[in-house]
Amino acid sequence: MELEDGKMLLKTSQVIEDEANDKVAEAVVNELGSLALAIVQAGACICVHQYSLQPYLDMCRTYRGELLEHYKDSTPKRDDHKRSDFTTWEVSLRKLSPQTIELFRLLAFMHHDRIPKDTFRRAYLKVGLNKRVALTNEYASAESAIADFLSTFKTSSGDWYRPAFL
Repeated sequence: MELEDGKMLLKTSQVIEDEANDKVAEAVVNELGSLALAIVQAGACICVHQYSLQPYLDMCRTYRGELLEHYKDSTPKRDDHKRSDFTTWEVSLRKLSPQTIELFRLLAFMHHDRIPKDTFRRAYLKVGLNKRVALTNEYASAESAIADFLSTFKTSSGDWYRPAFL
């Protein structure tokens, strides 16, 4: 992607307001290798977390080195565009709470369309009730993870607390 196209893509997130930001936007686009996916992820992160461009650029540069060092032996060699995408993904992921990440992990096993919030309340009320069936280690581990996750949405008296789920 050309530099100007990358800056225009960042502008769709409403992050470029003046000439000074235009120069930093160039640096962000260059840092991300002018790759559309990385730029879109960066723009979303900047918009959602209300960053200005310079702090985001600094954070991206800081995490890139740390992340690439951390994962260098556990993954095959990445080319530059995969590094940019990975860095922007990881920067966004680090802004989420552990509870949110755990929710995403659990939802990965559900169909993406129409997950009713009440599903979680009902699961909370019923988790661990059926002790007559012997569970394999895998299912017992999954049930334990679900129970731990759902327990974060209860009141001090043990009732489901819906506002904590919103």
